Amino acid sequence: MGGEETAALKARTMKIRTMAAIIILSMLLICALACGDPGAPEATPTPTLTTTPTPTPKPTQCERDRDALQDVLDDYYKDNGEWPTETGGPGDIDWEKLVPSFLFRIPVSDGNCDWSVNSDPEGEVCVGPRIGCVSCKCPCSTRCAE
Repeated sequence: MGGEETAALKARTMKIRTMAAIIILSMLLICALACGDPGAPEATPTPTLTTTPTPTPKPTQCERDRDALQDVLDDYYKDNGEWPTETGGPGDIDWEKLVPSFLFRIPVSDGNCDWSVNSDPEGEVCVGPRIGCVSCKCPCSTRCAE
């Protein structure tokens, strides 16, 4: 082998080593960037509080009666074009017009609430005006408009 061939072989070997070094350094740089700064503090996840759903209170008997009466009043009005009262307008409910066709019996809560048909808004179940001096034990309904 001549001197030129040896020099060419050494130059080629040097190029290969240089390329290998560049590839290795590039891979290390990519790994370092992908993994982040080793000196930076790690971010710790902040726990979030999950809210406990508040239980929905069960409706009272008074509220169930009010809702059922509202449905019955609406049905009666659809069928008859008037409210189930003595005059057909807002006022004290005439139970004979509702029992037994629309209701099985008069609600027990009527003794404490004196259920009536409101005039404002018209047709809404309300606590009757005659309850005035008696303490209303039925807080689930609005007082009737007078």
